Amino acid sequence: MQDDVYRLVEQDWYTAAQPSAHRAGHQWRGACACGGQAQVSRRATAARAAAQSLLCPEQRHLDTLSAATERAKAELDGLIEEHAGEDGLLGEEPTLASVKRVRRQAGLDVRQRAVLDAFVRLHDAHTAARTAADTAHADLMRQVFARYATLTVAEITELEVQDKWLASLATNVTQELERIPQQLAARVRELHHRYATPLPELAAATTAAYARVQAHLATLGIPHPMTPPTPPTVPPGYKQTEIGVIPEDWEVKRLGEIGSFSRGRGIKRDDC
Repeated sequence: MQDDVYRLVEQDWYTAAQPSAHRAGHQWRGACACGGQAQVSRRATAARAAAQSLLCPEQRHLDTLSAATERAKAELDGLIEEHAGEDGLLGEEPTLASVKRVRRQAGLDVRQRAVLDAFVRLHDAHTAARTAADTAHADLMRQVFARYATLTVAEITELEVQDKWLASLATNVTQELERIPQQLAARVRELHHRYATPLPELAAATTAAYARVQAHLATLGIPHPMTPPTPPTVPPGYKQTEIGVIPEDWEVKRLGEIGSFSRGRGIKRDDC
C-alpha cells in the first residue's frame, strides 16, 4: 500500500494503477494473485483486482487449473520421495529422459516397470496441467489489460481502494485476531503444564524420595546418611496457595472470572 501511495502522489490514479506487462518469447509476464508461470510487474495492482472482481469466472477457472497442477505435482513428488535414491527404483535424481531410458531396458520386473510407468504418467499429467494453467493465466492477463483500458478513474479507484487496500487490511486484521487467542491459549497450556503440581506436593514427593534413598543406603551399610532436604519456606510478603507461592496481595481466580473469550481456540468456555 505504501508503494501505491507513493505512485499516486507522483502520478494520477489512471497512470499509477495501470497494469504493465511485457513479452518474454511467447509468454506474458505479469503478477496475478492466481499464480501460474507468468508474473506481473509491480504496477499490476489493478490487474489483480480486475481479475478477482471483474473477471470472476475466468479467475475461478484459473484457480481450478492451478489446484489441479498442485495436486499433480504432489502426486509426482510423493512417488519420487518413495522410490528415488541410490537404491530406489527411480534412481538418484529421476528425470523423464532417464526414466524412459531405463524403461526401454529388458529384464525389468513387474514392480519396477509399474513404478517407471507411474512416473511417466504423473510427469505427463503435471506437465499438461501446468501448461493449461499457464495458458489460462496468459488469457486472463490479456483480458485484464483489455478491460483496464475501458475503466473510468472512479472504477479504478474502487478497485484499488476497496478490492485491494481494504481487502488486504481486512485479511491482516482477521489473521491477527486469530493469532492472538491462539497464542494466549498456547501460553495458558504451557503455564498449566509448568505449574500443574503445587509446591507442597513437590516438597512431599522430595521428602518421600529422600526416605527411600536413606533406606536403600542403610541396606548397603553406608554409615553417613545424606543431609535431609530443607523444606521450602515462604518468604516475607508472599503466601502459599494451591498454585504455589504468590505475593500476599494477589488473588487466585479462574480466567472466566476476570474476562471473556471471543474467537478463542483450544480453550472451552466451561474450563474458564
